[in-house]
Amino acid sequence: MTQNKGFTIIEILIVIAVAGIAFSALLDFSTLSLKNSVLVKETYQANYLVQEALEVARNLRDGTNWETNGIGSFDVDTAYHSEKTLEEFPKWQLVAGTETVGIFSRSLVFERVSRDADDNIEMIFNPPNEDTNIRKTIATVSWNKRGINHSVELFLYLTNWKE
Repeated sequence: MTQNKGFTIIEILIVIAVAGIAFSALLDFSTLSLKNSVLVKETYQANYLVQEALEVARNLRDGTNWETNGIGSFDVDTAYHSEKTLEEFPKWQLVAGTETVGIFSRSLVFERVSRDADDNIEMIFNPPNEDTNIRKTIATVSWNKRGINHSVELFLYLTNWKE
């Protein structure tokens, strides 16, 4: 009889140890899932901010003269961000520098574009073939979470469609 009691206590200790290990693994998994869901939420927010920046650039392109105060007049390879004017009917405008929105940093950069002999856009800018009626527009949103840098970047080509 005493031998059975000893084995029962050992069995109970083994069950407690296995249950503790399983509980620890479940806790680690749920912590990881929670961290990932926060990162997914932030990535969605960053995507919306990037899309908004590109929409502002489109809106500016559509509502202004390309060379005078529009896309063609902005310095290339310079970071800009959007702001509303202080007029009675506010409009979007681009201002030099990056913008901070909550935990995010947002910028919009214009790059020159060149075309090859077949009129296709070249991936590497070639000054003699510059197309002055098109700009590559790159919107970037970045943020830092627990010491890790994250970013979302989208680009589009804006053309001087009024020409």
